[in-house]
Amino acid sequence: MTQIAVPAAPAVPAHNRWVLRALANEVGQRLLLRLCGLRYTGRRTGRPVTLPVAYAVCGTDVMVLVGHAATKQWWRNFRGGHQAELFIDGHWWPARGEVVEADRLEYPRLLAGYRAAHPHVSARTTEPIVHFVLTGAVKGKVPMSFDVTQALTAAATVAGRAPSIHNTQPWQLVVDGAVLEVYTESSRRLTELDPAGHMMLISCGAAAHHAQVALAADGWRTEIERPVADGLLARVRVTGRGERDPVAVRRLAAIDRRHTDRRPVPAEPVPAGALAAVDAAVSGTGLHLHVLRSDQVVELAVAVERATRAENTDDRQQAELAGWVGGVRANGTGVPGTAIPAEAPQTTVPGRDFGVTGTLPPGAGHDESAVYAVLYGTGDGPTDWLRAGEALSAAWLDAVDRGLTLLPFSAPAEIASTRLLLQRLVSYVGDPYLVVRIGVAPAGDPLPGTPRLPAAQTLQIRS
Repeated sequence: MTQIAVPAAPAVPAHNRWVLRALANEVGQRLLLRLCGLRYTGRRTGRPVTLPVAYAVCGTDVMVLVGHAATKQWWRNFRGGHQAELFIDGHWWPARGEVVEADRLEYPRLLAGYRAAHPHVSARTTEPIVHFVLTGAVKGKVPMSFDVTQALTAAATVAGRAPSIHNTQPWQLVVDGAVLEVYTESSRRLTELDPAGHMMLISCGAAAHHAQVALAADGWRTEIERPVADGLLARVRVTGRGERDPVAVRRLAAIDRRHTDRRPVPAEPVPAGALAAVDAAVSGTGLHLHVLRSDQVVELAVAVERATRAENTDDRQQAELAGWVGGVRANGTGVPGTAIPAEAPQTTVPGRDFGVTGTLPPGAGHDESAVYAVLYGTGDGPTDWLRAGEALSAAWLDAVDRGLTLLPFSAPAEIASTRLLLQRLVSYVGDPYLVVRIGVAPAGDPLPGTPRLPAAQTLQIRS
């Protein structure tokens, strides 16, 4: 670990000396996560200056906002540009800093990046920002925090493409140091259709898993925590670098091809090896997949019909559903008309009745060759439902990788009476979360993707 040489008093005030010494060890760096050391030579005095500053990283930019600038002198050394060094991740990194004041065109962008890490800063501030750009590497490397921030930001973008109930995207993603936090976003939660929040948890679990896939495919090792408290559902923490995970690489490629296809499946039977791979994907998350027999599929059809009838007779649920389906969905959420069949497909298990007429040709075929299965686990708490979303994501991506299509049915699990029937189908050995239909993917051009919210509405970068 590189040490910080701290000039003796009175050159550096006592509180600054304490902070600088703390930054020289790993514990101090964790406690002082948003502080770094700054070292430069004074233009007028020619003397070395070392001080701690609050900073933010956004991509390859390092921003330091100068609070109460009128009472400080150090930042004036960087007017017009000046060489310096920044102490980040235990090393001094050569950099060039330049003062950017509020009248500069790039000021709003830099301020937005700084406020993402320091949200308490007012958006109306006009205090100057010293913008640093690294001008060299140490032992051929750049700060790991730069790499981690970019990797987590990219992973959050991938997480935003996860499947969600009626494409509500009910998550808020926060990059904080080496952690990606997944929060629930109450403004995009279905309070009538999903009062217990089960489908919201499954959706956010799928987003967390998508983020882990993206990181593993890029060679990052991660661990996940599931606090599920006060809106915080999961933390995906980067723990180090390793080799690219080949399973994750295939899953990441499948994300681009994954979509919700509500049409009947082709008559071709599902290959046993492909179905086994999907089952293994679920088992790998600690959950289980119970494949239904043909007589149980008929019982499932009854459960889905009951759930649909119950939903259709509830005026508040219908009103909420109407706000999320049909049309072009220009706001980036909801199920567009292009993803809803123009007429009900002729299948044993009926699809969800959205109450609107879509534009998707229903296609020929039936669901006789489809495999229906119940995704279940051993618990019914919030963490269990979050894990169900992770299992759904793993199963769906591996299904796509094997040339299959997967369609989740959430309605039977959303209503207590029909969920009891699902429990009976799995012989009461666990708690059911979802039903999935698995079939061979139709040939031809893929369906158009559903809209997504821009990252600015779902992602915040704190540091």
